[in-house]
Amino acid sequence: MGVTLIPDMFSTCKSAHGCGHVVRTASQGTRTMSTDYITSPMKNSDISIKTNTYNDRINLKTDKSGALRANGVFLQDNTGQKSFVKARKEVIISAGTYGSLGILLRSGIRSKQEVEKLGIQSQVDPPGVGKNLMDHLVVLSFYEVSTPALTNDHLIWHTKGKSKSLTEYQTDKPGFFSQFPFGTFAFARLDSRLSDSPLWNSAPRTKDLDQMSLSPTQPRVEFWNTECYSPNYMFRNFPPDGNFKSSDPTENPVVNHRYLEDPFDMLVFSEGCCMATEIAMKGAGTKDIWVLVIRSNADACYHPAGTCKMGHPNDPFAVLDSKLKVRGITDLRVADASVTPSLIGGHPQMAVYGIAEKAADLIIFEIGCVILRVEKGSVSPYI
Repeated sequence: MGVTLIPDMFSTCKSAHGCGHVVRTASQGTRTMSTDYITSPMKNSDISIKTNTYNDRINLKTDKSGALRANGVFLQDNTGQKSFVKARKEVIISAGTYGSLGILLRSGIRSKQEVEKLGIQSQVDPPGVGKNLMDHLVVLSFYEVSTPALTNDHLIWHTKGKSKSLTEYQTDKPGFFSQFPFGTFAFARLDSRLSDSPLWNSAPRTKDLDQMSLSPTQPRVEFWNTECYSPNYMFRNFPPDGNFKSSDPTENPVVNHRYLEDPFDMLVFSEGCCMATEIAMKGAGTKDIWVLVIRSNADACYHPAGTCKMGHPNDPFAVLDSKLKVRGITDLRVADASVTPSLIGGHPQMAVYGIAEKAADLIIFEIGCVILRVEKGSVSPYI
């Protein structure tokens, strides 16, 4: 298949066609995640967490200079009780791709036509809010292996596998439950497989980029696991739309991802599914079969991004500037997956962590703080 093993697929980012192991955020049998700061012994006592509470909207006021400024947040709990939290410095929205979009809309930060039809007063009229919604698409393809113990299934599903693995983990934290169960993966470009397609060859392209506006170092599909292949379609042509049907903060958004509306998307995705079958079965189903399978079984990867994208000052659809600040409003920033202008070519976890770290550095720099770092008993300035 020409998918070679690459020991480190992530540090160099030089190969978009190969296989390897995913970096896992787990150590000594324990998985770590971004919420660990809540339960960590080193947690900051200045952090206050309100549960069962919705962010209704940002309070915006015009200051003496005529600038529109964010100075606090209106909250609503699950009983309908409302409250207000005043900001001392700035307001930072980090509610995710759908949540941050909803907060901006309820605050009057979206196209005037869309907010006013919900009875919301328009504050600024940025056309790009919610117009860049993206997500990966996936199809799970399961295969039964003939070689015993080839996969990890026997450690959990076969006779006494689960009880044995659980006992091992509860004793010393080794084995199946000590690690993330998925990890083998591959990236593929599909260049040679698509080269005879008239649709592919006739698709427009820009300088140094391919028909999907990708560079040669960016993959077009990703494959997960053994022996469940889950081809992930990484980039799509049709920009979807996220919207809301009311100004109620408890309402879920109405989302139209417009999956597979473009025949070009189906072409590339079905080719990726054919490749997965070749890996597992040493043969391929036809593309026509996979078109039917994809239309019946494709699902979201739940990697949504892009509804509050940052961008160049000349981009009318950029919601944020390069410092993650909402254009046209002072002291309002967004820091989550919604800020990415294009979809991450893989799983977004580390990219979102990076956005958060960068946002923290920007805030620290602007307010002039000096963070002290303790190393082996000595204290040194971080910035």
